[in-house]
Amino acid sequence: MKKSRISGFFILFIFVLSLFLFAACNKNVNETVFAFGTAVNFNLKGKSVDDTVSGLTALYNGLDGEFDPEARGGVFRINDADAFEEIKVSDDTYFMLRLAKKAYDETDGVFNVATYPLSEVWKFTSKTYSAAEKAYDVPSAEEIEVALSHADLDKLELLSDNTVRKTDKNLKISFGALAKGYAGDVAFSDGLIKEGQSGILNVGGTIFTVGDGNYKIGISNPRDSKSDYFGRFELSGNAVICTSGDYERYYIGPDGKRYCHILGKDGRPVDNGIISVTVLSLDRTTLSGAECDYLSTAVFALGKEGGKSLAAKYNAGLVIIYSDKTFELFNINPDIFTLKDTEYTLKNV
Repeated sequence: MKKSRISGFFILFIFVLSLFLFAACNKNVNETVFAFGTAVNFNLKGKSVDDTVSGLTALYNGLDGEFDPEARGGVFRINDADAFEEIKVSDDTYFMLRLAKKAYDETDGVFNVATYPLSEVWKFTSKTYSAAEKAYDVPSAEEIEVALSHADLDKLELLSDNTVRKTDKNLKISFGALAKGYAGDVAFSDGLIKEGQSGILNVGGTIFTVGDGNYKIGISNPRDSKSDYFGRFELSGNAVICTSGDYERYYIGPDGKRYCHILGKDGRPVDNGIISVTVLSLDRTTLSGAECDYLSTAVFALGKEGGKSLAAKYNAGLVIIYSDKTFELFNINPDIFTLKDTEYTLKNV
């Protein structure tokens, strides 16, 4: 009888221990931090996710400090440098500059990380922007022209050994249109995401699906609506979704017009009938997060035809939402997309 009780206790102990180990191996962590001027959410499940989230937090804080034009990292040092002063930067910053140069050339200057002087004039920088500002004064044509004269990425030279040099002291850059996707890419390339883990990395709206599973990812509604979101994808792991829109950072001018933070080649906010662009990569190893970030902004600024032509080169999927309450799917299987807001209709193309 005593032996039986001991045996029963041992079996119970093993059962409880097994439950504990199973829970430890399948722990779910849902944590939000602030980086890149936005909320960054990690919702992950699997073994060692606490370590993964700690590593991700450190990574994103580090990249944020390196890329923030107002911090003392590489981007700040470039912006603060004198003309022809040689600045050595990190591998991350140098890589981003190479990608930015490629994007600048590929879009004939439409995608431009050197518009920071214009963002200052238009009050879209982290220092100058205020969503609560009511009396917004549009900058003068002269102010825009002066800032535009310094927004020339060809005046930034990439030298050898991670060294860069400006030929215009007043040239300033910002990686706001690339940083979030790149940060997600590095989380994978640095091995922070472990085999067997699953979930979502949401880097301020640039979303990575992680590991096995089926994921329902919503697209934000670009205008006030009864629907809580515009539509959604049903995806498997390894996907990237990135959205740019005129609703994320904008002002309403004294003329009643919406002025958004995405600036065109003329130095003025883009106004071409597009109000939101979502880029879909079904495989981040063939179309990365940084590339998705680039494409969402570039397609928005290029407009419908130029944007679709660029997306086709990357085999990227697009959801383009227009101001006339229509939308368009490009290079996307309609079976994986569900429209939620029925105020919008699919555009005939």
